[in-house]
Amino acid sequence: MSRCPLPLCLCCGVLAGLGCAPTLVEDAQLLGPFTTQGSFIVDAHGGRLLLRGANLSQTAKSEPYHPAELEGEGRALVAAHGPMAIRYLTSWAAIEPDEGAYDQAYLDGMAERLGALGDDGHLVVLDLHQDLFGVGFAGANGAPRFACDESAYAAYTPESPWFRNYYDEAVQGCFDALFADEARLRQMARALRSAVDAVQAVAPNALVGVDLLNEPHPGSRAPADFDVLLARYYQIAAEELDGTGLVLLFEPNVLHNLGEATALSAAPSSASLYAPHLYPADVELGRYTDVSALAGLLADDAAEAAALGTPLVIGEYGPKLDDPAAVPFVEDALAILDESFAGAFSWDWSAASDRGLLHEGAEEVRRAELRPHARRVAGALVRHRFDPASATLEVEWADDGAIGATEIVAAGWGTPTVVELSDGGAALEGALLRVRASTQVETHRVVVSFGE
Repeated sequence: MSRCPLPLCLCCGVLAGLGCAPTLVEDAQLLGPFTTQGSFIVDAHGGRLLLRGANLSQTAKSEPYHPAELEGEGRALVAAHGPMAIRYLTSWAAIEPDEGAYDQAYLDGMAERLGALGDDGHLVVLDLHQDLFGVGFAGANGAPRFACDESAYAAYTPESPWFRNYYDEAVQGCFDALFADEARLRQMARALRSAVDAVQAVAPNALVGVDLLNEPHPGSRAPADFDVLLARYYQIAAEELDGTGLVLLFEPNVLHNLGEATALSAAPSSASLYAPHLYPADVELGRYTDVSALAGLLADDAAEAAALGTPLVIGEYGPKLDDPAAVPFVEDALAILDESFAGAFSWDWSAASDRGLLHEGAEEVRRAELRPHARRVAGALVRHRFDPASATLEVEWADDGAIGATEIVAAGWGTPTVVELSDGGAALEGALLRVRASTQVETHRVVVSFGE
């Protein structure tokens, strides 16, 4: 092994008899079409992708539906903490506010913003978001007003806290009607396709995937009965998104957040990711204490993903900032997810919630959530482990025909130093440490420490 402090141009050496100029794998741009292979997302050159980052963001839930965090110096602040994976919120109401008429000004603005995020190197998933069905209900977001009967909105009386409104008969009736109406479901899916088309027309490589619907609610139906209808919507959405070259993130119904097992039995396409959310009860109470319960929840998620034949990504997670164990929760969750190279998106990149990473006092949680990781591994993963105590990342992989570099996100934790390198070379390029393996060995290992 060699020790090779950065900054470096290319670090190779007398490693395993290779001499000082081993033949390195050729570079390859991170491009789609994106697919899945077992528990991994795979790019067009065979690299395995890890989606770790944040949701962008709470402020996109209301008009003008663009995240305020990208305004002014906001884009530069996001870039300074990346490149990261971003779950970018949109909604049916933002795309199609009036029936049959897409809001082209909104779509153009969204495409411009996503193109800029792509230029900055972020890996973006477009999320069709909803909370409490849609904009016809006070304080809600998601479906346009025309998606449910006006009588439902007139019958609605909001309650506090907000989640109690899911038990309102008018709200449940709108969910019931939507998921019983395949024409409406296809209309929603076509609106989502129009958003993808708008982005890809401007920035063909900006998107990696699409989350088909945030936290789908069963309305008044039994969860297992609802999951049959939810699966049908996912099939419809997959049909409408065919040919985009993107992976499809699909979620269990929202009661999964409370421990309800999913009754979904098949992924919507051969390039799909199972994307549940992670909100353990003790974390929701602001007092995380039980790592064994957390491990059990994530084991269940991993087992469901395996049964569905897909990779796992946690679409939302995050502690309340006043939880004394907020940082240990994040570290425990990501350590468990590292074992299966599973992704996770923090809720959220804003100052607008009690979990927002731009909120005052969020610095330690933000650092924990946006920790170094290999966002791309150029081969079959053997090991991916980050130790926050020593600020050290270990990555091992084996050749299997993948082209290009293994890419390690290095922003936010200080200067990276390569302390072990089995072969090949490494170069710090912006906020990415690119490790280019030699073609003369089959298994590769790099250990990187971070600090001042």
